Amino acid sequence: MSEPTLVASILCEDILPSSLIDGRITLYRVLFDLTAGRFPARAYRLFAVNLWRGGHGEYSGRVQIVTPSGQIAAQAESAFHARPEGHHAQIVRFDDLVLPEPGEYAVITARNGQIVQTYTIVVADAGQTKIEED
Repeated sequence: MSEPTLVASILCEDILPSSLIDGRITLYRVLFDLTAGRFPARAYRLFAVNLWRGGHGEYSGRVQIVTPSGQIAAQAESAFHARPEGHHAQIVRFDDLVLPEPGEYAVITARNGQIVQTYTIVVADAGQTKIEED
């Protein structure tokens, strides 16, 4: 039995699924970094979108956001059904995400408990961010 392949994992501020039209999704404000004026900071709403392709059967997808000091800031898990020639967009929502410190946060995606991808998002301290001048 083949397992679904993670094609992409993206953080964004909002998402609009068009289930009435064609099942496609629209992502708003894709995030590569965040800036906060003070810490702990709070992200009031954040989405992780995992795009899976192929596979067969029932699976569980989990997303964890881990702080620079190694603490789990947020975690969400949901089940999905994979089809050999199909695709699935797994959408998880994090409300009131507390970001305790600046630095690189790991975004970890797992399928049935096995890590399949890790990437980072930088959370910067606005007081430490320097603007380059020409």
